[in-house]
Amino acid sequence: YRFAEKSNTLSPSNSNYLTELGFQSVLLKQVKNAVKFFRNATKIDDNSIQALCGLTLCQLLENGHSTQVSQQIEFLTEIQGATNKSPLLLFLSAKILHDKPKEAVSNLIEACEIHFKNLKTLSFGSEYLRIFDPDFLLQLCKELLQYCPIQQSITMKSNMPRESLHISLKNSLNILEAVVKALPGSCEALFNLARVQFLSGEVAASALSLQKILQEIDPTFTPAHLLIAQIHIQQNNHQRASQSLEICLSHDFKIRDNPLYH
Repeated sequence: YRFAEKSNTLSPSNSNYLTELGFQSVLLKQVKNAVKFFRNATKIDDNSIQALCGLTLCQLLENGHSTQVSQQIEFLTEIQGATNKSPLLLFLSAKILHDKPKEAVSNLIEACEIHFKNLKTLSFGSEYLRIFDPDFLLQLCKELLQYCPIQQSITMKSNMPRESLHISLKNSLNILEAVVKALPGSCEALFNLARVQFLSGEVAASALSLQKILQEIDPTFTPAHLLIAQIHIQQNNHQRASQSLEICLSHDFKIRDNPLYH
C-alpha cells in the first residue's frame, strides 16, 4: 500500500496508480478508501475498465447483489467487447449469478483461462508476478469452491483421477498449484491447496502441504492443525487427531469458539 501511495504521490495524474491503491485498500478491507481511489481514477480516465470494476466490486462488498450492480456489470461487459474480456469483470459477473451455478462456474473458469493466457508471453520476474496477481487467483478459488459438492468430495476414495472430480475442484487444484509454485511461502495459498486436496481425496498430498506450513512457515497456524486433525480422524488415528487439537488449542484458545474444533 505504501509503495502504491508513493507512486501516486510522484505521479498523481496516473489513473493506474490510483486504481492500484483502490485494490490494495480492498485487500486491507478499507472499502470506503477504495471507493475514493477508484472514483478519483475514473475522473482522470473515465474509460478505465479496472477502476470501474473496482467501484462495482466495492458496491458488492458493501451492499451485496442489487439490480444497480447487475446493470453496471452488464454495461461494463458491453463496453469492453467480446474480444478483450477482463478476468476481473468475469469474476464480478460470476458473483451475481449464484442462482445460475453453471453460468457462474463457466465465467470463473473463463476468467482463469484468460488470466493465465495473459502470462504466457512473460518470463518469470517482477512483471510476471504483478500480472499473476495471486490475491485475485485466491479470490477466484474461493468463489469456485462455493459450487463444490462438499459432501460428495469428503467421501471420495483416495487417488481418484482428476478427470472425475467436480469441475470446481479440478480448476481450483490447477489454480492453487500454480500459485504455490510461484509463491511457495504463501501460507494462505498452501492451506487452500491442502483443503482442496483433502476434498478431492488426495489426503496424503494434503497432509504434505499442511506439514510444509507448520514446519517451514508458521507452526502456530491453527486452521492447518484443525485440517490435520480431520485427516487423522478420517484415517481412524484418533489419538493423533486429539494431539493435533491440543497443539491447536495451545496456540489459540479462541479455537474453542470454532464448531469444527468440537
